[in-house]
Amino acid sequence: MSIHFVSYGTGHGPAPTATITYDVSGGVLRNPHHDPAMRHLTGLDEVVYRHVLATPGAGRLAAHAAATATALWEDTGADIVVGVACIGGRHRSVGMARRAHELVTEAGIAATIEHRDVHLPVLPSVAHADSTDPATVRETEVRRAADLEHIHTYYGFGRLGIRVAVGDRVRHADWEGTVVDTAGQYLRVRFDGDTAPSTCHAVANMSYLAADGSGRWISPAAERTDS
Repeated sequence: MSIHFVSYGTGHGPAPTATITYDVSGGVLRNPHHDPAMRHLTGLDEVVYRHVLATPGAGRLAAHAAATATALWEDTGADIVVGVACIGGRHRSVGMARRAHELVTEAGIAATIEHRDVHLPVLPSVAHADSTDPATVRETEVRRAADLEHIHTYYGFGRLGIRVAVGDRVRHADWEGTVVDTAGQYLRVRFDGDTAPSTCHAVANMSYLAADGSGRWISPAAERTDS
């Protein structure tokens, strides 16, 4: 029996099954994503790790996670899984899971750790809307304005099991567009013409041009209905 820590990003897929979960994406901890020097690093890098733990309250939160997991393990004798989430699964969740794991192992208890999404692409900045820095907030506002005018950011795309790259074509009943960014659960589409649709459609109801050169449009909703 042991304690297992797993860090992950909510922007990259469903949460793993866990005994207890800590979501540190709510703005309580400083987000290294907003610092260009750390954006493409991870919580496995010391500069990011120290940055996360230097946030007021971070050490106490990690200690709480370690103590709670230890108490549950001692009381139940069962395997305990502690999930630690942030948006991208690269910085805060990795650093916090790493520190909690260290505290448990330092106490002589067998523990393992996994960083599920640390190797995945960095999510677009529009996904990180928790900054209080004026420049970052302004950048996010500008990108959101662009989304409303010509580009939409769709969430949940990663669950469809379809490979789409930047430059590929996407369409719905009343519009067509070009993929401008894809990372994790996010798909950004620039619409043809000067206006965007008035409503935001579900990714499963769109059609995606097959990448095999056949000219066939793939519709997840239709294929799910046919199966």
